[in-house]
Amino acid sequence: MKTFRMNKHLPWAPADIFRLLMDAESFPAAHPALKAARTVWVRPGYRDIEMDFHKASGAILQGRALGLRVTSAPPHRIEAIRTKGQIEQLKMTVGLNPDGGGGTDMDFALAYQTGQGDAADNMAFPLVKKIVGETLSRFEACAAACAASGAFSIEADESSGPDVTRRGRRKSGYQPS
Repeated sequence: MKTFRMNKHLPWAPADIFRLLMDAESFPAAHPALKAARTVWVRPGYRDIEMDFHKASGAILQGRALGLRVTSAPPHRIEAIRTKGQIEQLKMTVGLNPDGGGGTDMDFALAYQTGQGDAADNMAFPLVKKIVGETLSRFEACAAACAASGAFSIEADESSGPDVTRRGRRKSGYQPS
């Protein structure tokens, strides 16, 4: 699998960044290719998220849905593994470590395999790097807007993100793998 890593310093606490990262419905604001994202299944220890991409999102996802199983160790680690979609394998990890001054050092890693061979994986790498860089920059802008609006001062359940009302319920027609 091809792996991409990026480190970024953020001026907000790990718990605040964690809550924002676990809010699937806010993903489209940070990812330009996303049309919609939603949590479809929440159980103790994990949640399943589906994301729909615009047709113009590039050769990697081509307007299709991507399913992720997300596990976490609040507020310091998030891991997502592909459950459905065009990409053969996808694993994303985010480490959120306090910097000692109230901020967060974020360690982001993405490992993927397109299923079309090493040459395709290598050709996709510059696009993946660009998309991840743009997404993290937009995420930082979203986090700044949340901080400015006072949203980070609101206490929330860090273990499962903001949509805990769906705990244990399934959307009709969706079966987790």
